[in-house]
Amino acid sequence: MTTGEFADKVSAMREAQQEYFKYRTNEALQRSKQLEKEVDSILETRKKRSENTVQQGTLF
Repeated sequence: MTTGEFADKVSAMREAQQEYFKYRTNEALQRSKQLEKEVDSILETRKKRSENTVQQGTLF
């Protein structure tokens, strides 16, 4: 995933959050939650990749 794609995903998440807080619909809440999960998953994957790189670098 590129930086631009990640920024687009975060932007969509923020728009969904704003829509939820504006209208308080169940659909907006579900979309917001789904996008938050996707963003969290991307960040977790990046964190694990970074930790693996650090651990591998200290083995030798």
